[in-house]
Amino acid sequence: MMAEKSSLIINGSGMSGGGTFDKVRINGSGKIVGDLICDTFAINGSGTVQGNMKAGDAHISGSGKVTGAVEADSFTISGSGHLESGMRGGLLRINGSGKVDGAVSVRTVQIDGSGKIGGNCEAEEVQIEGMAQIGGNCEGERFHTRGAFTVDGLLNADDIQIDLYHSKSRAKEIGGAHIDVRVALVGAISQFIHSIFIGKDAVLLQTDTMEGDNIYLEQTHAQVVRGRDITLGKGCDVGLVEYTGTLTKLDGAVVHEERKL
Repeated sequence: MMAEKSSLIINGSGMSGGGTFDKVRINGSGKIVGDLICDTFAINGSGTVQGNMKAGDAHISGSGKVTGAVEADSFTISGSGHLESGMRGGLLRINGSGKVDGAVSVRTVQIDGSGKIGGNCEAEEVQIEGMAQIGGNCEGERFHTRGAFTVDGLLNADDIQIDLYHSKSRAKEIGGAHIDVRVALVGAISQFIHSIFIGKDAVLLQTDTMEGDNIYLEQTHAQVVRGRDITLGKGCDVGLVEYTGTLTKLDGAVVHEERKL
């Protein structure tokens, strides 16, 4: 008969070695040294895991830290949690100012607040409500954001929907089947803030190159935009547009050179 897994609970500033457990919880500034396997994991405070971790459901509430690689079905950061290596698994959710230094390969990324991923991000779906920084490429099936983001490499997804607010966003390259970029202003107060502090024609999205099938853009500056059917709305300024279907320019959009292929 297989022995039942025990639980590990550290209250305060205690220390323990790694191992295999049912439930692991650090309440305070406790430390676990060594690799860890568990069904559920939680840090409430500023606890640390010095090693790799494999968990079912994991949650950092506060400023907890994991120094090694993480694999989890669900990982939630509420506060300013920090993963010094990368993460693999199902769901990465950041509610606060979480940070992952390495690469992320998960089913879903949800950022509600401020999230930073130091390496590549691979996910079926990326949802951003706030601010995200991705140090490598971001690739998946769906990329939906309401806020601001920076992707140092390629942003590539079948369905890209970007609702721009007051902060500027940037991706070095953007590619997708359907790309929709719109300015999202809510109410008179938001419109006032935007017009006074940002300017009604401010550049809110900047990219070197964008390629897609169906593209709709607002307040976007790009060196090159390529696609089948392209619509450029208010605040757009594009160096070169190459298209195979239709090109529509609205609200004073500027195109310096266009080519129908």
